[in-house]
Amino acid sequence: QALAADPNAHHVELIGALGYHQSTSAADPNLKRLGLSIMQLAVTQRDDPKLSVAIAETHWTLGEAEAARSALAAVLASHPDHKGAQALRETMGE
Repeated sequence: QALAADPNAHHVELIGALGYHQSTSAADPNLKRLGLSIMQLAVTQRDDPKLSVAIAETHWTLGEAEAARSALAAVLASHPDHKGAQALRETMGE
């Protein structure tokens, strides 16, 4: 709530980086989901295609194929040339 109320008072990039680290380093799916939630919070405050791709990739890793496809489609709609999004699309067989 505090982040949404005043995003300039927080380091949104660091919040996103924390979520990314949590989602990529955790073996426990619940901890990966925690990282995913943190990234989703950060991306609502800042358009960051790299973070959006990480969100899609985390969904994919967790077996949440529809959520992964939806997140990836959103990135590709706004950043069609994003290399990370294109690579993930290939990984997903899209």
